Amino acid sequence: MRFTPVGSSLDTIEYWRGVLLHHIPKGAARYSAELLAESPIVLHISRPRKTKLGHFKRATSRSIPEISINVDLGSERFLFTLIHEIAHWKAFDLYGRGIRPHGREWKSLFIELLRPLLQKEVFSPGIAAVIQEHLRSPKASSCSDPQLQRAFDRAEGIHRPHLDEVPYGQVFTLNNGRTFIKGPKKRTRYLCQEVKSGKRYLIPGAIHVLDHVESV
Repeated sequence: MRFTPVGSSLDTIEYWRGVLLHHIPKGAARYSAELLAESPIVLHISRPRKTKLGHFKRATSRSIPEISINVDLGSERFLFTLIHEIAHWKAFDLYGRGIRPHGREWKSLFIELLRPLLQKEVFSPGIAAVIQEHLRSPKASSCSDPQLQRAFDRAEGIHRPHLDEVPYGQVFTLNNGRTFIKGPKKRTRYLCQEVKSGKRYLIPGAIHVLDHVESV
């Protein structure tokens, strides 16, 4: 479902607050609504996607900017992802198209936008502590930070195994049905070979895998 307000500035803030109350912690609704109300934007509450939690789409000659967030995220993960995408929006608005998507401009804005939420203790203590550590060097995705991914999983009662838990050289299957052989670790990712194509891919260690894991 796509949302975009029409009306005065005050109406816009209340509109966004009403939309967000269904998806994020109540204490963050007003602040997040004010961010969205700063200029025209479409918020797309998307069906669950296997490859991304959220996405920012820049404006074109025929459309205004759009942020999409997966509908199935827990409230704290939804909020974190929303701020991540708002930071993309603000970075492109302030610095133009020449910046790197997760470069220093985005990192600076992301940290700046998250700090008020941490100060207001909107996030639960366990997640807030991990976010504080994450902000020392923000990643392109929460899935790229194993500790953050696990903190959100615990808060949402998710107990599916992660790639980090799969033994080296064993076969595993992702939620999209693709099957791989786990290879060597490269920082926070593993160089894995897809069984069907033989191609190699770097896959985050914190990504969920299906329960069934078998030897090669």
